[in-house]
Amino acid sequence: MFLVKRCASILYLVIGILLFSSCNTKNENKTTDGIIPESKMITIITDLHIIDATINIKHINKRNNNKKITKYYNYVLKKYGYNRIQFNKSIEYYSGEPEKLDKIYDKVLEELSKKQVMGKKEK
Repeated sequence: MFLVKRCASILYLVIGILLFSSCNTKNENKTTDGIIPESKMITIITDLHIIDATINIKHINKRNNNKKITKYYNYVLKKYGYNRIQFNKSIEYYSGEPEKLDKIYDKVLEELSKKQVMGKKEK
């Protein structure tokens, strides 16, 4: 009986390792063709957050102005040479790479903080 429990434990351990390793290599097989580089993602996401903040400050009703908001977002993407499809594909890719996404958002927060300090100095 002890031997059966021990074998079952080893079997569960092996299955767990296989499942974990298959999940872990999932994004290694993904191609990065068409993915926006991290440095550009930082700049784009920073600008998009500024747009969102501006919309919130001006109390623009997002439901009624979705076309306008989409226009602003598309303008930012176009400014950097990308489109919505490329951006969405990149967000999907980076969402599967948590360390990279964390790094991107750390830099975005850093950039937003710098811009906030610069804005306060201008006043």
